[in-house]
Amino acid sequence: SEEFSMLWSRHPVLNCTFGAKHFSHPVVGQMTLQFEVVQLPDDSGHRILMYSAEADSSSETALLLLNQNARRSEQPTPEVTNPAHRSS
Repeated sequence: SEEFSMLWSRHPVLNCTFGAKHFSHPVVGQMTLQFEVVQLPDDSGHRILMYSAEADSSSETALLLLNQNARRSEQPTPEVTNPAHRSS
């Protein structure tokens, strides 16, 4: 729409290299994270986007919880064998 185009043109997405973003995560809830974008020195156009939370904040606690959940999901689950299907 014309209204969207006008609003989007004022939104500085290309040149926004640092700031704060607010997230609503389905598991840990609200988080506010600081971000910084670093352009690589080659001509690849690749960028590194880094997020961090303020120390001792609820956002830091949320990130730590997400990290713990991710580590748990990486643990291999033991294979369960069904005694009824044992081969003799």
